[in-house]
Amino acid sequence: MVRTGGGRRGGPPVAALKGEDMEISIQHLPSTVVVTMSGMFGTAEVDHMLQQVREVMATTRLDIVLEGSQLRFIDSSGLGCLVTLAKDARQKRQRFVLAAFPGHIREVLVMTRLDQLLTIHEGSVQDYVRSRES
Repeated sequence: MVRTGGGRRGGPPVAALKGEDMEISIQHLPSTVVVTMSGMFGTAEVDHMLQQVREVMATTRLDIVLEGSQLRFIDSSGLGCLVTLAKDARQKRQRFVLAAFPGHIREVLVMTRLDQLLTIHEGSVQDYVRSRES
């Protein structure tokens, strides 16, 4: 299912894409593209996630921020997908940041040492955007 329409309070367009267990919405801001993930990120969602984020990477040089505050679960395939997307972004010299991921998922990133490979912003997307604009 694909839905497009205005963002919050008349903001920029948002596309919402629903996989089996995860919903992805994409919002284009002036300096950043925000990919919001919610639900459960597992094997069944990896191909869809790769396709959506790679499409964004192909059409913009803006920072890409994955907002994961509503993410409930991520398995090893989901973690691998994040690593793949980070590598893709690095090759394109594009910033790829995880923002607002829940504590239990950040703990997994630390235990697997992926926090040393991925850029993680613990605050909100708004905090990230403000820090980049100042």
